[in-house]
Amino acid sequence: MRRLTELESEPARAAVAAWFIEADWVLSRLNRPEADALRAELEARIIVLLDGDAAADAARVAAALHEAGEPGEILPPVAADRAARAAARTLHPARVIEALRYGAMSGVARLTAVTMLALVYMLALLTAATGIVKLFAPEAAGLFRLEEGGWIFGLRAGRDAPVQDVLGWLYIPLALGIGAAVYVTATKLLPRLVGRG
Repeated sequence: MRRLTELESEPARAAVAAWFIEADWVLSRLNRPEADALRAELEARIIVLLDGDAAADAARVAAALHEAGEPGEILPPVAADRAARAAARTLHPARVIEALRYGAMSGVARLTAVTMLALVYMLALLTAATGIVKLFAPEAAGLFRLEEGGWIFGLRAGRDAPVQDVLGWLYIPLALGIGAAVYVTATKLLPRLVGRG
């Protein structure tokens, strides 16, 4: 048997179809080639569990599906791992979002890691954004020193106290560089934090 559609028993085919409805729902959040590859792997695994027996009855198929695991439990960690590795390799934001989304579905430990990583990515984005703001409103963003001795890094919206702009236009490449460095570092660490290590 090469495909599960070759199962001879109608109840066995129905059990497989019901199992794959849940799997397809989980896989629908992946890009199409990745989803198709994972689906093919799942099908091959179930065929192996059935020893390639097209005559397997519904009870045997149900046992094989139970041994394979619930799609909602087994797929998110695999999808998170693959997306995290692709993100670390390409630095593509869509793959980062995919890895974080599936990582959040993969249990409490990974949900905690995803939450922390989301904050790190937000920090990278905001830091880079302040560099762009500085281009259009030089007095609104930068590294400022307050007269009373405090410091402001980033946006100084709503501050009327006199300040000294310490870096001037140098703040722009600095903010963009820090934002990019944080993004790259976090993305390179994704496989360890969200994937399988």
